[in-house]
Amino acid sequence: MYKRVSIRAAEIRKKLKGIGYNSRMVSVRSSQFSGGDDIVIRMKSVDVDEHKVREIAKEYEDIARDKCNGEILMGSNSFVFVEWDWQFIEKAKEKWYSLAKTIYKKPCISLDNFHWIKDSCVLSVYDKYGIRHQFRAGIDGIADALLYAIEIYKTVKESDLK
Repeated sequence: MYKRVSIRAAEIRKKLKGIGYNSRMVSVRSSQFSGGDDIVIRMKSVDVDEHKVREIAKEYEDIARDKCNGEILMGSNSFVFVEWDWQFIEKAKEKWYSLAKTIYKKPCISLDNFHWIKDSCVLSVYDKYGIRHQFRAGIDGIADALLYAIEIYKTVKESDLK
C-alpha cells in the first residue's frame, strides 16, 4: 500500500528518534517529482552511526528496475538518500588540519584501519564494519579522513598517527 512521502519521512524520523537521534543530529526532508519522490537524510553529528541510519533508510526505498538490464524505470520510485551534512563536515574537520599537515609530510602510514601513501592519490580508512572508504590525498582530504577515522568511525586513535 502506497504511503505519501511525508508520512514515510515522519516514520523515519520516529525510528531515528527511537534509537536516540534528535533533529540536531539527523534531519529528514522529503520531496515529490514527476518520477516519484525522495527522502534525504542528513547526518549532522559524530555520534550518529551511519550504518544504523542506512538500515532504517533501506526499509523505505522502493525503486522499479528493468528486469533485463537493471535500469531504473520511470515513475512511482521512492528514493532515500543518506549523506553527511557538508556544513557540519567542513566545520568539524577544521581541528584536524594541523595533524593532516604533519601526516602529509610523512611518506606513509599503515595502521589496521588507516592507510596513507604519499605517492598514491588516495587515503583509505576502514570503518568498524570493515568497509573501506577512500579520501583525496591532499591536506584537505587527509583532514576529512581524520575526522571520519577518529571521530565518526572511531577506528583510529589520534595518538597512533603522531
